[in-house]
Amino acid sequence: MKRKVCSLVLGMVSVALLAGCKADKEENYAETQQKKVELTVWGAEEDEELLRQIIEGFQEEYRQEADFLITYQPQSESHCTDALMADLENGADVFAFADDQLNTLVAAGALDPVENAGEGAGLAPIGHVVKVESAKAIAISIKATLTFEPGYGWGNLQTSIEEAISAYLLELRKEWADSSYLIVRISQIDTRILNVPGIVDIQNTSINGSRNNLNLGKYEIPVLGGVSG
Repeated sequence: MKRKVCSLVLGMVSVALLAGCKADKEENYAETQQKKVELTVWGAEEDEELLRQIIEGFQEEYRQEADFLITYQPQSESHCTDALMADLENGADVFAFADDQLNTLVAAGALDPVENAGEGAGLAPIGHVVKVESAKAIAISIKATLTFEPGYGWGNLQTSIEEAISAYLLELRKEWADSSYLIVRISQIDTRILNVPGIVDIQNTSINGSRNNLNLGKYEIPVLGGVSG
């Protein structure tokens, strides 16, 4: 609980400082215009009352820096990573997450690396310097010859096929933190597609034009680029 509250406060303070810096630069020509900052905060449902008190106190403390519009949404720490990976664009701005999910979240673009590492601009245990390197997203294009059951075809199964492969690639991205290198495997692609109702066989599967498994680099993660027959 203490760590969650600290994460929330530190996260919002960072935003406040950024808003304050910008306000200083603009005060010469817009002294009366206050910048609006909208934030979404995820926190455990059982902590809602306390978190709302913290949010209200934060808004009061930094009301001179910006007009903060902060929305609280219940989200458990254990499910935070899955929720973010499923929809980064609509994820929270401030949230708590399990320590072992740091690299996974950075790789997915849910966290930004801190500039000026080691110069006191970030947070780390005493005597430690933390360096986080984000990964490069590699588009994965799948091509395969499929045999469908009567009444099925690309027209009505395209979305299901893409969802099946996207789920596999999401699993790989989650493994990135604990693996030196990721491998996108033909056998896994075939298995996931064959599990889609309406498909009875698959042949000639290729990944980015190759019939071989795709070995990704140390700082590379797979994202779906497309599926075709």
